[in-house]
Amino acid sequence: GQAQLAQMEERKNQPHIKTPDQVTDNLQKDAALAGESIYYKYCGICHQSNGKGARGRWPALTDPQWIAGDKASLISIVLNGLEGEIEVNGIAYNEVMPQHSFLSDIEIAEVLSYVRQSFGNDAPAITAEEVRKVREGSATNYEKPTP
Repeated sequence: GQAQLAQMEERKNQPHIKTPDQVTDNLQKDAALAGESIYYKYCGICHQSNGKGARGRWPALTDPQWIAGDKASLISIVLNGLEGEIEVNGIAYNEVMPQHSFLSDIEIAEVLSYVRQSFGNDAPAITAEEVRKVREGSATNYEKPTP
């Protein structure tokens, strides 16, 4: 009916995942850590506030191969996005992660460091310099992730 059509039209006009509203789409405006704040603003919508994702749609951020593995590969995923079938924690996913190259090197380092040290992960932090090298294509000894 007309009411349902009006609701659908309203949903179409809401911010897109790649262009969230800086205030209303921030799930945790008062987050203490910079990486945590960035996570809730750009990542939490899919990967959830607890990092567990949505089974079959968006992967949990707990698989050591993806999260605690090669830093440059993880950085590349954030910078370039990822699409196609992947397997995380033994579960197949086939969704699109949009690129987040609009984030600064420092923001990417902070959010990935937060992820690598949260949700049961215990991996070393990522530096802005490491992000810069991947962004410029000068990082060595890493494999670009493949779907």
